[in-house]
Amino acid sequence: MGAVVSIGHTDAGAAQIKPVLEEGANLFTHLFNGMSQMVNREPGAVGTGINSTAYCSLIVDGHHVADDMLHLAMRARPVKDHMIIISDAMPTVGGPDNFDLYGHQVYLEDGKLINKAGSLAGAHVTMFESVAA
Repeated sequence: MGAVVSIGHTDAGAAQIKPVLEEGANLFTHLFNGMSQMVNREPGAVGTGINSTAYCSLIVDGHHVADDMLHLAMRARPVKDHMIIISDAMPTVGGPDNFDLYGHQVYLEDGKLINKAGSLAGAHVTMFESVAA
């Protein structure tokens, strides 16, 4: 049917994710963001994605993921060219410096988008800027 099943925004571990990959999921959304992280005895969604042959998308804005982690993930992949840069751009790119997202205000501050609690709430970057980074 042409559907792409993507894994993201999950706290699932490797044991839960591997069967989903075997059933045909072939993309990890926003690698490192909103997903279980790598630790010494559990690769989490991040490590499982990096070790898989699935595509992995990354937000390259200088705020969501440290450059060293981006480079590590790209070098560690078993299949070359299975990384995707996405912008996760929000209305502040070419628009106002704040907006409403599902009833919550999001603000542009020091080049990054934050919510009232100060957490990241999207990206303020164009694809050109992401690729140039």
